Amino acid sequence: MTFEIRDAGLRFPRARERRARTTGIVLHHPHAHWSVQRVHEHHLSLGWNGIGYNFYISLLGDITSGRGMEFVGSHTNPPAGTNSTMVGIACEGRYHDMDRVMPDVQFNALVWLLRHLRDIYGDIPIFGHRELAATACPGQFFPLDEARTLQFRGTENTNSEEVNDLAEEQVRKIVREELRGNGTKVSGWAEEDALEIIAAEISDGTRPGGAVTREEAWTMLARLWRILRGTDA
Repeated sequence: MTFEIRDAGLRFPRARERRARTTGIVLHHPHAHWSVQRVHEHHLSLGWNGIGYNFYISLLGDITSGRGMEFVGSHTNPPAGTNSTMVGIACEGRYHDMDRVMPDVQFNALVWLLRHLRDIYGDIPIFGHRELAATACPGQFFPLDEARTLQFRGTENTNSEEVNDLAEEQVRKIVREELRGNGTKVSGWAEEDALEIIAAEISDGTRPGGAVTREEAWTMLARLWRILRGTDA
């Protein structure tokens, strides 16, 4: 089973510090259905040097370089020193509450990446964020123990149409439940198109009946352009 690590072309305002050593891997979720670009933008808004995770895995199994394999991240302090010695991997989703089952393609991408990192850094331990800090991350429904077995789920061909269709349907189901949970009303004739656009992270799905500002239009067009260029999830 083979995946690849994509470069999203993220720009960092300051030089990234390289890790001197690597002693472990920490698993996270962002508690959101966001693309890697959107996570990057959010972390920049917090005053960070861009996305804090070293890698980001989408619900559809796309593995993207975030802060970068060899760089110090911003994902697990405290305890002191954790960021400077551990690789942080975030899996898109809300595994605290909404997402009760990780899609097979996302899980298999995670296992592939864990194996890949251990091939590079040796038999280093794998932690859930909550095992190192006072947090519920990566969520009660995150398959932490299963991931630590480093065993793929049964799907043999990650690129098959059947697998991709299943993953996309899982994503659409998640977005549909999130919209309804937020009380967002979408007209029946527009619901399928809305689900597709929101699942692709082109729009966030808020104010479906409201006017679109120029800034919002620019943001949506920029996200679409990144997808077309292959630099966004």
